[in-house]
Amino acid sequence: ERVIAAYSRTTRELLEAARLCKEARDDLPRYDTKGTNALKEFKELLPFGETIFMQLVKIGSVKAFYVAANMKKLPPSRELLYELAAIPEAELTKMFKKDDIHLNMTKDDAIELRDNSSGASKVRKERAEKRAQLNDVEEDYEEDEEDTDDDEPVGKVKPKAHVDEDDDDEDDDEYDEEEDTTEYLRKMNNWYNYLEGMVSTIEPLEQAMKDEGVDKIPRKMLKEAERAAKLLTRLIQQYS
Repeated sequence: ERVIAAYSRTTRELLEAARLCKEARDDLPRYDTKGTNALKEFKELLPFGETIFMQLVKIGSVKAFYVAANMKKLPPSRELLYELAAIPEAELTKMFKKDDIHLNMTKDDAIELRDNSSGASKVRKERAEKRAQLNDVEEDYEEDEEDTDDDEPVGKVKPKAHVDEDDDDEDDDEYDEEEDTTEYLRKMNNWYNYLEGMVSTIEPLEQAMKDEGVDKIPRKMLKEAERAAKLLTRLIQQYS
């Protein structure tokens, strides 16, 4: 409720929302002993999605924003603050002192400051390294592709073990049925948690790719995603 009340009003309130989101990300457990995902439940109460949540977390990590004299110079714009948050703290502090950061600045002004900072040089270098790594992954994929062609076909269902219908031990039958049910529930919960976790990573991944200037996913990873999609499609069609 405090995040919702503070979000997208004055600069002070926007920064308070950012601070609370950062604290939630740092302090709330993903899963407790009861299997409750407190962080996920917190996010579900917010009036925005994962991308904005992560932007606020980044904004809430910048100490220079929370200096009273600096706060007065910041426009109440999440997107603008997010661009400034990419600038190293030491340089950001100097920009505040020189009044490069002021209430009338635009998002384009913030991007220009970001691009002229040492942080931008670091980001460009990291992007070049990531592209090189992606190329390496592509080359590895090409080398391994012939081996993967011999993999077991997607969606192949392993035949069930033969059950002796003449078994008259009713106690054993009841015990096995109970074990099967427990195993089913355990596997179903594991599968659901996996799906839930996978879905929750998509928006942050897309945001990270956008931030780093990455415009493609390695083919080897895409092939695994396609394999998972085919398996999920089969499950949906078979058990709906």
